[in-house]
Amino acid sequence: MPQHSSAYLSHLQPLAASNKHNHSLLWRGLLKRNWLKQVDASHQPKDAIDAPIPVFIKQLQQGYRPYHLQQLQQEVMTLQSCQSLAIAPYPSVHARIGIPTLYAASTSQPLHHGLIIEDCVNSYVKESVKNSDLLAPYPYIVMSYHAGDNLKTLITSANFNISVAQKIRIFVQLCQLVQRFHQIGYLHLDLKPSNVIVTNPNAPNPQLIMVDFGLSLAIVVPPTTTPTTQYTAGTPAYMSPERFTGKVPDPRSDYYSLGIIFYELLTGVLPFQAQDFRGWAVAHCQTEVPIISKSIFCNTNNWDSLAYQICQSVLDALLAKHIYHRTNSLMPIISALNCLIK
Repeated sequence: MPQHSSAYLSHLQPLAASNKHNHSLLWRGLLKRNWLKQVDASHQPKDAIDAPIPVFIKQLQQGYRPYHLQQLQQEVMTLQSCQSLAIAPYPSVHARIGIPTLYAASTSQPLHHGLIIEDCVNSYVKESVKNSDLLAPYPYIVMSYHAGDNLKTLITSANFNISVAQKIRIFVQLCQLVQRFHQIGYLHLDLKPSNVIVTNPNAPNPQLIMVDFGLSLAIVVPPTTTPTTQYTAGTPAYMSPERFTGKVPDPRSDYYSLGIIFYELLTGVLPFQAQDFRGWAVAHCQTEVPIISKSIFCNTNNWDSLAYQICQSVLDALLAKHIYHRTNSLMPIISALNCLIK
């Protein structure tokens, strides 16, 4: 690495081995904030300018398919839209609303060896990444890194011993985050526990970061009615029934995924099990969701009966098979659950 670039992007290390499923490699590094002095120093505290920013790099690998690139491009577009609507003048605002900050991106095949940035948020970041130790000439994005475990890891961990009330707090935070994302104008369409980072699961106000926007779509009003296979992409265990048939999704499609997450968060298991896409389609479209056990709510400071009734009604509202029978707003869900934890 040229010496001057270490002042910008440094300490690069792989976070995970190459993923054969999506042909991507994940990196972690530090981005020096001195480039902010050139951008908006008047609004920056000195310690915020000088402190390095932990960053996360997602990079496609050899053999990636066109749809992998399309998902990367969609993620860049979505993050840019979220970023453009931020009110505060510096990137930390995005952590507060639970969406990563985008710093730079190359979303098409570079023409030369080394990384060529074609779409980037800032020219100083562009120069730093171009001269970094990321050697493979493949598309990538650079965004803020957020420490913590994803919700799937927490749910499956033997040490995930938190109260029902705390699980409800986490879910309420997730509902509020999804609601804000919809207000920005996007559907996520791949909501699942592994796409939610929880930075402090035991805190009174747990902080959540939503990630992986490769399948997100802009909300269209009025929605189109033309079915397409574009809408069948996703994680089958968390997909809403209408998406298995290629019907056009709307916010209620994300609400269904939230219902699956809430069931799993409360019980530790998925409501359905299947071996393939067809099996998941049958389960989501035809199989009734199991009723949660009342034993989950025992020994919870005498609110077990009320908690059971509210949580079951929330699941019923989110997991209705037909999209028109599903709740059309998260506000009643948030209000009802808040009655249990405030």
